[in-house]
Amino acid sequence: MKYFWFVIFIIISFQSWSQNQLFEAKQAYDEANYKQAKTLLIDYLKNNQDNVESRVLLGQTYARLEQWEKAAEINKVLVKQFPNNAEYHFRYGGALGLYAKSVNRFKALTLLGDVKLHLKKATILDSKHIESRWALVQLYMELPGIIGGSKSTAYKYANQLETISPVDAALAKGYIESYDGNFSQAEKYYTKAVAIGKSKTCFEKLIGLYKDFNKTKQLVSTAIKAYHVTNHLNFIFQLNSIEDLASYQTSDLKSILSQVSVQNLSSKEKLKLNQLKSKLAL
Repeated sequence: MKYFWFVIFIIISFQSWSQNQLFEAKQAYDEANYKQAKTLLIDYLKNNQDNVESRVLLGQTYARLEQWEKAAEINKVLVKQFPNNAEYHFRYGGALGLYAKSVNRFKALTLLGDVKLHLKKATILDSKHIESRWALVQLYMELPGIIGGSKSTAYKYANQLETISPVDAALAKGYIESYDGNFSQAEKYYTKAVAIGKSKTCFEKLIGLYKDFNKTKQLVSTAIKAYHVTNHLNFIFQLNSIEDLASYQTSDLKSILSQVSVQNLSSKEKLKLNQLKSKLAL
């Protein structure tokens, strides 16, 4: 009888230790300590091979570490286990695609079919899956035409986003036109995205476009507008890269800088603020 209770105690203790290990892995992941999370999850899975939650988290951890081949291997298992899960198909296709970028062209071509297959499968399984459609937009723009690249196909998936997320549709179309070197069309779509979303991401895409096409006047005015809408000082701090900043809308910019409280700024932010003030003779 004593032996029986001893065995029960050992089993309970092991289960408790195992659960603590998974909790620690989740905590490490949430704290962006991905290497520690990976070590804990690999060890946990040795004795808990059927635990789906830990396998999903390990796949995400590999992705965070940009270990795309490992991420693909994990998600391949999940796809086989859950063939109707759109998210797993997306993660598998996405990881394969990013892995393909790190290998030679011949190897990449052998992976391309599966990349397309699983990303498309995700869109079929989930009519509202945004990320898989975004991935296909990028894939069809980045691929050379000779191996299947197609602007019209990229637009097909961007158009599908219209009914799911109008702001994502506008951003996707802005990306397509920017990638294709069409400034005016890209500006139109990114401006539309800003009008719809008014988010940090939308403003960043529009400002990035102006930077890529050396449209400094528009960049400055949009950065100022972005600050007023989002209250993110980084939009203002990035103007430090402009040598002749004093030539562009200095009155509004000076007003912003004079009102910034240094109390909650980091040392790096204080330095950027002082650099800006120096450029504008404040």
